[in-house]
Amino acid sequence: MSEHAYHRIGEVARIARVTVRTLHHYDQIGLLSPGMRARGDSRLYTRSDIERLFQIRLYAALGVPLREVRRILDDEGFSKAETLARHREVLEQEIARYRARIHTIDRLLEDQDDMSAEELFEGFESEELEREAERRWGETPQWAEAKARTKSYDKAQLAEIKKESHEILASFGELLRAGEAATSEEAVELAETYRMHIDRWFYPLSREAHVQLGELYVTDTRFQQVFESIAPGLAAFVQAAIEANSRRG
Repeated sequence: MSEHAYHRIGEVARIARVTVRTLHHYDQIGLLSPGMRARGDSRLYTRSDIERLFQIRLYAALGVPLREVRRILDDEGFSKAETLARHREVLEQEIARYRARIHTIDRLLEDQDDMSAEELFEGFESEELEREAERRWGETPQWAEAKARTKSYDKAQLAEIKKESHEILASFGELLRAGEAATSEEAVELAETYRMHIDRWFYPLSREAHVQLGELYVTDTRFQQVFESIAPGLAAFVQAAIEANSRRG
């Protein structure tokens, strides 16, 4: 396909396996506007337009809202190579999940009744947690970034994330039980460690944005239950440490 060739909307719809109506919608919302217009306002798409459509379909397949797809693709720092590499990781993770399901089916076909309940559901994610997270944060850039990242992690990485998070919260609990102030150097450093943990594994998180997240720790019952199960008063302690960390120069 030549870089300078132009393709009519029907041809692009056929190539990309979408409807003409979908392409009209993408144009209307500024997500994919054709590079050229012919007589009668006919849409003509370039190779660059078709590559952008490919990126749109990849993000849409990950469940990223279209308004967020537009923000990502229009970002001046957008790197096609990095994005494709990330998509490749996500697809490899999807393949691994499907292989796990196939393995389970094969074992069931062999009448292996010794499989544990946990083994039966290898390859599946938690629907309840997924739905709740999407309900609360599904329209945010952070959700899109976190979803893209976590889909690319293997079991070892997910175990490492869980271990790091547990250690950080346990350390907060120890500081609280030891009578340390939330504004102490140890607590504030730990808040920074917590911020960097989220920034590394899930989505870019500034200190200011961490403060907003910290407010959920004391207002959302789900967060409260997690923190309070470690030590009474821990949610407020962590939130105060995060605020103190945001005030550092």
